Amino acid sequence: MSAIKTEGGEVLDVDSLMGGVKYVMESIDTRGYGEKFLACIFVYQWMILLSFLLTLFLSLTWTVIIELSAKPVLWTSIVLCITILVAGTVFSLTRYSQLGTEREDIITSMSSYSYNKNTWLVCGVIIAVITLIISILLVYFFSRVKLAIKLIEEASKA
Repeated sequence: MSAIKTEGGEVLDVDSLMGGVKYVMESIDTRGYGEKFLACIFVYQWMILLSFLLTLFLSLTWTVIIELSAKPVLWTSIVLCITILVAGTVFSLTRYSQLGTEREDIITSMSSYSYNKNTWLVCGVIIAVITLIISILLVYFFSRVKLAIKLIEEASKA
C-alpha cells in the first residue's frame, strides 16, 4: 500500500487526514446552517413582511398621535412603563411565594423554569432593580423631562 504524499513530498499521517476531513465536514455543516436559515426566511417571509408592515403602521400612528397631543401621550407612556414594570415585579414575586409554599418534591420533578421558584425570584429582583433605577432617574430628571415634552410639543406643531 502506497502512502499519500503532499506536493512537497511529505507523507501524510492518519491524524492530519482526519483533521482535514473534520475541517471539510465543519464547513459543510456551516453551509447547512446558512441554507436552513435562508429556507426559514423563505417559509416565513409573509410573517416577516407582516411584522414590518405592522411596525410601519404603529410608527406612523404614534407619530400622528404625538402631533395631535404630545403631552398627555408622553406622560401616559411614562406612567404605563413604570406601571408595567411594577406589575411584572409583583407578579414575579407573587409567583415566587406561591411556589415557595408548594411541596419541594413536586417542584424538583419538573424541569421547566416556570416551576422553579428561584427563576421567579431572580426575575422579580431584576425587574425591581430596573424599576427602581428608572423611577430614580425620572424623579431626578423630572424638570428635563418636562422641558423635553415642551420641545416635542413645539416640534410637532411645525
